[in-house]
Amino acid sequence: MSKNFNVSYVCILVCSFFIFSADAATVAYWELDGAEWNGLDSVGGYNLTEVGDGVDSTSKGTITSPDLSPWNGANDSATNPRATFFTGTAYYLPNSGGAEHDATFDLDVNKSFTVEGWFKPSSSSTKYIVGVRHADSSMFGNAYKGWSLAGNTSGLTFYLDGASTSGTGISLTSGAISNDIHHFAAVWDAQAYKARLYVDGILKSEVAGSTQWTLHRGGSLMIGARKTAETVYDYYSGAIDEIRFSDEALAPKDFLNYTAAYWELDGQQWQGNDAIGSYNLSKTGTAIDSGLRIDPIPNPDDYAGWHGFNSSTQNLRSTWFDGTLAYYYLNPAETHDSTFDFDPAKSFTVEGWFSIYSSTAWIVGNRTGNIAHGVNGLWKGWSVQVQTNGTELVFLIDGVAGTGYSKQISAGITPEQLVHFAAVWDAAAYQMRLYVNGELISSGAGDANWTFNRGGQISIGGRDAGTGYNDWMASGRIDEIRYSKAVLTPDNFLNKYPPCGAWGYLKGDLNKDCSVDFLDFAFIAENWLECDANVTNCN
Repeated sequence: MSKNFNVSYVCILVCSFFIFSADAATVAYWELDGAEWNGLDSVGGYNLTEVGDGVDSTSKGTITSPDLSPWNGANDSATNPRATFFTGTAYYLPNSGGAEHDATFDLDVNKSFTVEGWFKPSSSSTKYIVGVRHADSSMFGNAYKGWSLAGNTSGLTFYLDGASTSGTGISLTSGAISNDIHHFAAVWDAQAYKARLYVDGILKSEVAGSTQWTLHRGGSLMIGARKTAETVYDYYSGAIDEIRFSDEALAPKDFLNYTAAYWELDGQQWQGNDAIGSYNLSKTGTAIDSGLRIDPIPNPDDYAGWHGFNSSTQNLRSTWFDGTLAYYYLNPAETHDSTFDFDPAKSFTVEGWFSIYSSTAWIVGNRTGNIAHGVNGLWKGWSVQVQTNGTELVFLIDGVAGTGYSKQISAGITPEQLVHFAAVWDAAAYQMRLYVNGELISSGAGDANWTFNRGGQISIGGRDAGTGYNDWMASGRIDEIRYSKAVLTPDNFLNKYPPCGAWGYLKGDLNKDCSVDFLDFAFIAENWLECDANVTNCN
């Protein structure tokens, strides 16, 4: 027998086994969703114990959680759309042996970490949100050691102390922030030897660590206060939610808050609902002919982690737009939502799939010229649209209160063909980018005159031209629209997830179980001597 086996499979199989292994970055995730679940870890085994006067989670009303739970562990809360209000209470992690800390969360200058979550303070005094920074005289000689996040109505501070003597600590401050719910991320990057502090995905401060630092432990990890020996003090006053500890130096694209909205568009029951946030869309137009038009990926719920209250149980279909249908988001208090406004200082990515049969089609955007939306009759905002008889995909931004400042980039497409798109505004590079099927097709600089400028209602499948959604109505399929508050690259796009079943199989998935692993390698080993040019499973 000839051994005509394609040896490239060996690399594919072995490499893919590691590429598609589970992400180990998240060590612990505390959802903080009501008294029943407040101290439980949804990912690891780091359940926290309550200390203090009890959680006031009801008298403050329901504080909407910014995240609808991508975690589905044993402790996953069934009441996730609420945060915990802290006042005179705290949670701490006691080691199973009774020690005052767990080494998992120690400050080690050689090991990166990220701690992130949401907070809304109600006190002007600086109080502790989360951390292990303590000054127990029996352990540290009254010198602070470890790391912590503290905040008040004026901002955040990230403290790090990594030496056995005092005077070597550093602190990073966010500066003034609005008195509202904010996402924070505190990062220690061991490779760069720098600490970073982000608020709402924006870098607020970056400081190098002290050269005198060594491996140095902290105390017991706590949420809502700090602890010195047996004394608990500096109780936090306000809301804290969704605290995640990761063992890597994460970038904004990896933070919990980078996906703001995700519309699955999967049948009439869930068509306009947002599976990740609260941006549910209303329908305008005729009924939907959804049928069983297959979703571009087998089930994003299995890969992307969308398991919110609005998550569709019929994800294997997309929405058919018939030229009269559109979805739009209407904030009850006004005619748009600032979440999707264009701000040249804030990056964003919008992506999804479409196959368009009409000569022009509005895919998604908030660009409007409606005077009622406060844009004085001038086009403002951003959009992704198809034009030129269905052969051109356009990403367009109007970012200033005046005419002549629009910028657009485009990509050629084939009418009626299903494609994945991603439109990116990179604030740091001041650049627009347009991807088709994961490939960068076009890019261009923004206009130097752009300023923060609001748009209208965000809509899918039709444009608000000033008198309602009455033009650029799409005819064809639109599916899986995601809006992220970060610059994403092809590695982060939704279409990176491997195909399976009706959409084909990964190269090397010889036993067709929708994964490439050592089972496929075993299949090759078992049939090694039978491989020749006529055995298709070996080529």
